[in-house]
Amino acid sequence: MHNVRCSPPMRADMVVFTVDCTDHDSMNTLKWICERHRIDYHPLRTASVASFVELTARLHPTIALNSATRHRRRFACGTAEREAR
Repeated sequence: MHNVRCSPPMRADMVVFTVDCTDHDSMNTLKWICERHRIDYHPLRTASVASFVELTARLHPTIALNSATRHRRRFACGTAEREAR
């Protein structure tokens, strides 16, 4: 594993990969490269939108909270408008 070369040097801010679609050797190599280049890596459980949304919520909890609140308000407004008719 230590003979792996990265050229050109890695320029990613973050690496995201799924553990359900990646074999163990590739995952370990990817982790090693990320650690060597001091790049954050985040394994996802599955290749699904839900896993990506969960990661986003973990990395930016205030954004996720604001988004959930905004959607709740829209839903509440829509319900109140229908009841008024």
